[in-house]
Amino acid sequence: MSWFQSAQVTPVGVNGPPVPVTSSPPGKVVIEPYRWVRVRPIHCHQRHPRNALITHVRVISRDRTLTELRCKFKPRELKFFYDHEIDHLPGMLEACAMRQAALALAHLVYETPMDYVALLDWMTIRLFNYGELETQTIARFKLRDLKQTPHRKELQLEGLMIQGDYPVMGVEGTCVMLSPELGRSVRHRKKAGTVGDGSLSLDLAPSIAH
Repeated sequence: MSWFQSAQVTPVGVNGPPVPVTSSPPGKVVIEPYRWVRVRPIHCHQRHPRNALITHVRVISRDRTLTELRCKFKPRELKFFYDHEIDHLPGMLEACAMRQAALALAHLVYETPMDYVALLDWMTIRLFNYGELETQTIARFKLRDLKQTPHRKELQLEGLMIQGDYPVMGVEGTCVMLSPELGRSVRHRKKAGTVGDGSLSLDLAPSIAH
């Protein structure tokens, strides 16, 4: 049995009992085990509330490695990105939510300063089922590894998006958070040599002949 199947989780939201919610200003959030905390757009690196896809987070293990987040999806309001008939959750919207979830975890649970720069180092995605509209959606994460120095924090995360008993999307990846100074330095540093692990065709790499 996998970690997300064995985790003891209380139903929440429309189909579950009411739960206490803690609301605190950015930068002064206290996460208590099993209590939902409101996620603000800034925690997901969003300026407009309409674009924030995560609304609440809670820790569901004493060692703080297991967490849950509530997702909010209204793709019909994002006509610029989804200008077509929608009868399910777009996969790229789900992937964006998982990215925002990782950022919210980095700041709220793993205490990364709000001015740190976020780098999505790598991310793998696996789709299991169509995500349904107007359906309670939870993202559950496990922290696999955490490395930190005075100016850098690296989180390796494994996540699963679920609707009821059905898995929708699985992700795994590494989110790197850098201090503003280190972020500015890395921003303009280009990597030379092979593309990725060498498996990507060099025909797709930027040409230096033009």
